[in-house]
Amino acid sequence: MTDSVYLPAGLILISTVFFGLAITVMLILDRIAVSSLHSKLGDTITQQPSAGKGRTGGSFLDGVNAVATSPYLLGIDAYIVLLAISNTLIYFTQANIALESADTFSQRVES
Repeated sequence: MTDSVYLPAGLILISTVFFGLAITVMLILDRIAVSSLHSKLGDTITQQPSAGKGRTGGSFLDGVNAVATSPYLLGIDAYIVLLAISNTLIYFTQANIALESADTFSQRVES
């Protein structure tokens, strides 16, 4: 047997691991957010924020600095990266299955 027979199964297993890691990161971030001192989860907002207070926006480097110094934002970043990797591996597995199961171009497009 050739190695290409095992490729879809291997990619699915790898993507499953990354998907599981992404879910784990999400659950950890949820626990961190709820237990944070700055969390307002469960609090009712009695006062609407007034317009014009504070500066909105900033430069690209301000955003990079905010992400680099916040464990919460780094966790969200890790979640997005793991999710993107797992989705890409799933897509390539699906494309490989469609390529191997179809003989003509029109059959591949139908898959």
